Amino acid sequence: MGLTQWLLDTPATQNLGIGYFGIGPTGAAALIAAAERSDAIQAVVVGNGRIDLAQPYLSRVLAPTLLLVGERDSTTANSNRDALTQLPAKGETSKRLETLPGVTQLFETLDSLKKVIELSSQWFQRHLEPII
Repeated sequence: MGLTQWLLDTPATQNLGIGYFGIGPTGAAALIAAAERSDAIQAVVVGNGRIDLAQPYLSRVLAPTLLLVGERDSTTANSNRDALTQLPAKGETSKRLETLPGVTQLFETLDSLKKVIELSSQWFQRHLEPII
């Protein structure tokens, strides 16, 4: 959250939209930070997130949120499905769960890594806008 404040206070970056990206436990940290700074965060992407660590904060995450999981990681997929229902945003344009077919971990193959990059980039392009 300190970096977020720095971005908002620094003239060269204060007009940029801010998004958070995290994998595993840092995904939970991204969700918690987005809940704490709902005034400043415009988008969140979480891959194979440790949703259990962010559970008490989910109802306060207002930023459009993309959750990414590997199809073969049923435990994480199930916890992410549950988390999706707790996020206050409505509809697929503001919150979405994307399951990557055939993988357990998002970075286990070059193809799955490319898919994570593609989906994350699209999400941020759609939701990050300059602050005027």
